[in-house]
Amino acid sequence: MNNGMFIISLDFELYWGIFEKSTISDKKVYFNNTIKTIPRILKRFEKYEIEATWATVGFLFFESIKQLKQNLPEKIPVYHNNKVSAFNYIDNSYDDFYKQYHFAPDIIQLINNTVGQEIASHTLSHYYCLEPGQTPETFYADLKKNIDLAKQSGINIKSLVFPRNQYNPAYEKIVKLAGITAIRSNPDIWFWDANRKENIWKKIFRTADAYIPLFNSSFKLSDNKELPLKIPASRFLRPLSKYKILNKLRIIRIKKEMTYAAKTNKIYHLWWHPHNFGYYPETALSELDEILKHYKTLKQKYNFSSINMRNIYQKNIKSKS
Repeated sequence: MNNGMFIISLDFELYWGIFEKSTISDKKVYFNNTIKTIPRILKRFEKYEIEATWATVGFLFFESIKQLKQNLPEKIPVYHNNKVSAFNYIDNSYDDFYKQYHFAPDIIQLINNTVGQEIASHTLSHYYCLEPGQTPETFYADLKKNIDLAKQSGINIKSLVFPRNQYNPAYEKIVKLAGITAIRSNPDIWFWDANRKENIWKKIFRTADAYIPLFNSSFKLSDNKELPLKIPASRFLRPLSKYKILNKLRIIRIKKEMTYAAKTNKIYHLWWHPHNFGYYPETALSELDEILKHYKTLKQKYNFSSINMRNIYQKNIKSKS
């Protein structure tokens, strides 16, 4: 691989990503905006010839709560904290009236039918790989069910993003066994290490790094040929702040990092959730336009290329054969 590459991955969750943190009644406008925004993101990806990986919670493939309950994995995690369990949630506090915030088979097909887009796994149930109470057996059952479910829709899942970035190195063999060839790993810096206990300093440094340079975010892939291929995240596209200067600073930071990666033939991996565009969709889409226009300039000037996680694995394998 002799030119820089631009990876975009999105964690597509809808309400499954935050059900233990807020009530759906408080988030209806937020998720209505999210649902309307996804086709507009895809149109931009088509316009700027962007490949992207959509790490999709497997529950979104279903059409109803009844269908979901009829297709649960054989083994489910028993988290010590019941509040974070999606399985506990569907048993105790689910209202089918809000199914548009929990199920999205039509959106998944729209993504899959758009050129360059990859449907990847975000596990079946937004599974927490570092949460006390979960086990390797329940993780494998969850992931395998997600992969089999996608196959029923004609989708072959080859990439994985761990929910909440709870990257568990001990599960790499399980991921490989399930047929996954690429995973998104965390940046190699202490404040992104999910295995370190969360504290105020990690949060402060993660936030500050979005606006001022604290570490080198671009990278070259490891020469290690073992699967799965680990593709580190470079930058989280943080949701809009009420402070305009901070919004401007974070876009400047991203564009500078992209330029550096393009000039030095490195990889730059940008990620976010579609629901991060839920509060101020027009402004968020305008910022995305700015980022993608910058990508187009770098492509013309430095042969910077857009590639999704599945295809970077394929390209990496070919370059070593």
